[in-house]
Amino acid sequence: ERPSPPATTIDGPELLATLKAGVAVFPTDGETPETLCANAETALRKAKESSQRYLFYAPHMNAQVAESLALENRLRRALDEGKLALHYQPKVDVHTGALAGVEALIRWHDSELGVVPPARFVQLMEETGMILAAGRWALTDHTGSLPLVAGRAGLAPLVALSRGGPVTATCEWTSAGLVPLRNARRLPSG
Repeated sequence: ERPSPPATTIDGPELLATLKAGVAVFPTDGETPETLCANAETALRKAKESSQRYLFYAPHMNAQVAESLALENRLRRALDEGKLALHYQPKVDVHTGALAGVEALIRWHDSELGVVPPARFVQLMEETGMILAAGRWALTDHTGSLPLVAGRAGLAPLVALSRGGPVTATCEWTSAGLVPLRNARRLPSG
């Protein structure tokens, strides 16, 4: 096992920098600088997705990147066109067995792919920053239905936002008017 690189202290917090690299070799991985750079970038993307510090390019990587890019484009279009849906899942108090609230879960049904599992697209939303737009969409387009959903369940509506993606997104969430989970609030009924 490799030793961890030394940490650096900058104005108090200790930072640990790591390096990821993608490698493409001339002439097997490309004969032009453009092809070599593109293939090295593909290997770098795969290295970032894995626990590997570096990866050598392999031709099958392009197919995976192309598939991921196609899925990203379809997801972006679905978000822009309002083709995502929220499904409300009941939350039950384990001590009393009473209904305690509902959790809003994002779902995607694509016209060609069918039902796309959240495990396939939520991480992609986080990686590309689309999670912020999805959060805005869910709160601006659907918070109006929460009092109705909660009322049917006999609850005072509770809105809580569980932030996905990197912590650095906090400023963007706040500037968009989105409330972190620790600041959950009850909406007025009706």
